[in-house]
Amino acid sequence: MGDEELREPEDGEWPYVDASTAALDLLGSAADSYLEDLRFRLERGQDGRALHVCEGILLGLYRLRNDRSTEALRLAGDAVLPSLARQAHGAFVSLPRGRGRLTPRRRPWRVPKAFITRHLTEWASLFEPRRLR
Repeated sequence: MGDEELREPEDGEWPYVDASTAALDLLGSAADSYLEDLRFRLERGQDGRALHVCEGILLGLYRLRNDRSTEALRLAGDAVLPSLARQAHGAFVSLPRGRGRLTPRRRPWRVPKAFITRHLTEWASLFEPRRLR
């Protein structure tokens, strides 16, 4: 955080931020570098590597779903991690394609269903095409 964010407001009162919103912001900030890596790989046509980065983000978030060891995760509630997973998946499927093997004409961007059903069992419905619209 910078000095601007740490200064007390002029009126002396901090605005109220819902705990789940604060947790989403915190966890989202932590995921930003991974999403940047995903974008970097897609822009350079590294389709397979981008897919692995996306799978890693989703799997990492999924494994955190029962972890309440940190305050942010306790405050996050049950909806925050799936929300971040949908954001990561949405970023992956909507990013522009580079010069790699997977082109819009040949195959749409999609995390393989086998990966989702094997590793993200409880979240499988989040990634069904009708839920992503």
